[in-house]
Amino acid sequence: MNPEPCLERSLWPAEPGEVRDVTVCQVLHHAAKTVPGRVALVDCVEEPAQRRQWTYAEFVAASEAVARALLARFQPGERIALWAPNSARWIILQQGISLAGMVLVALNPAYREREMRFTLTQSGAAGLFCVDEYRGFNMRELAGRLQAGLPGLRAVVSLDEWDGFIASGDEATPLPEVKPHDMIQIQYTSGTTGFPAARSCTTWAWSTRPRSSPSGPACQTEACTSTRCRCITSAAAR
Repeated sequence: MNPEPCLERSLWPAEPGEVRDVTVCQVLHHAAKTVPGRVALVDCVEEPAQRRQWTYAEFVAASEAVARALLARFQPGERIALWAPNSARWIILQQGISLAGMVLVALNPAYREREMRFTLTQSGAAGLFCVDEYRGFNMRELAGRLQAGLPGLRAVVSLDEWDGFIASGDEATPLPEVKPHDMIQIQYTSGTTGFPAARSCTTWAWSTRPRSSPSGPACQTEACTSTRCRCITSAAAR
């Protein structure tokens, strides 16, 4: 009886091209400059009539407005947690955090008090963005209770109060310089077998990842990678 064949070696051939020493912020501005009118982002809500799209120029402007609103509350380098389901605001806030020189802490909207208290404490988050309610769960109420017991968590902001948040920024506020090896994100696992485990990523690592289509919640590593890269590099690569 012949044994079944098994894989003895795995090889991914080298692909031609250059790994550029650039940041997500630089790639984002390059796309807006070279193809400003091309569609960058579509908010695929359930009702087609309510769907909105942003060109690259609009996407950059929206992300910069977020960055300036963030800088009115936090300092570059601080950790900003995002606890919400997929949405256009999630993606715009993600880019705004990068432009503000801050670190995104992407949290699964399925987390509850145990996971949230652990991740917010371990990451040292200074701010938390969430939606008011998701799948029947009052996220805003839990966020408020957690803030009361976490002195380092200075602000909780609801994505459902988006316009007020954006209006708090000052258009004259300069954006900080972001370097390729600055930290851009702290990513957590689902925590199904214990407390969530963390990994960190730099702005250089994100800007050089290959493009792909998102296949899951934006808070998860591969989906978060692909939504970021798909938005900011697809136009520049064509």
